[in-house]
This record gives sequence, C-alpha cells and structure tokens, in this order.
Amino acid sequence: MRLHRNIAVGIIDGLENILIDKIALKPALNKLLKKNKKWGARDRKFVFNIIIEIVRWKRKLIEIGKLDIKSNNFLWDLLGLCLITNNIELPNWEKFSALDKEKIDLSFIPKSSKRAFLQSIPNWLDELGLKTFGKILWEKEIES
Repeated sequence: MRLHRNIAVGIIDGLENILIDKIALKPALNKLLKKNKKWGARDRKFVFNIIIEIVRWKRKLIEIGKLDIKSNNFLWDLLGLCLITNNIELPNWEKFSALDKEKIDLSFIPKSSKRAFLQSIPNWLDELGLKTFGKILWEKEIES
C-alpha cells in the first residue's frame, strides 16, 4: 500500500492526541474519523491499524530506532519505523529523511528485560507479574 500525505497527517494527528495530549484511544480515533470524513473504509482501517500498532509497540519501536522522545520529529519517526517493520515503502518525504532502513536493527533486543521488551510492557509490570504469578504462569499469561 502506498502512503498518501493526508493519511500520514491523520495518523500523526491521532498519535498526537493519544501520546501527547493523553486522550484515550477510542475517543481520539472517533475524533479523527469525524475530522476526515472523506476517507474510505480501507483508509480508515489502515489508519486505525497503524495507530493501534504504534501505541501498542511504542516502547519496542523507540528501542529499535533509538529515537529521541523529545525530538520534534518523534511521531513521524515512530510512523516511519512502524511502516518499515510492516514492510510498507516509506515515501521520499523530508519528514522521513532521518530514518535509514539499513541502520535500523529489527532484531534488536535489550538485555535489561527481554520478556518485557518483546511484549512491550513496562519493566515494573513484568516484575510484578513475575512476583505475583511465578515464572511459568506469568510467561504463559503474557504470551496469550
């Protein structure tokens, strides 16, 4: 699928509402839909899937791309990394110029907490689950 500018801007608007303005996912997506009434069903599905994937795997994407959270281009970098991990071709836009496909290590796993990183949960939650449920039950639970 080819990424069009209005779709990318919509994704960034949604991410800004969710990650920066701290609006819950569902109301933010509804607001985005009302704002972009010309999107077709396929466009809406694509936007929703990408936003949900970025929100779910934000920690992993930040680590893989070694992103600076305080960067002005942070949300565009997150979008670019998500597109790369989904094998969607990046448009040749200035916003994506900082991302280099060859430098991104998709197999990168930090040593701090492999399980927490792979499941994209905070370390404290991984430690709490491990302490509460034990290793075997927690690993089974977290993978489901």
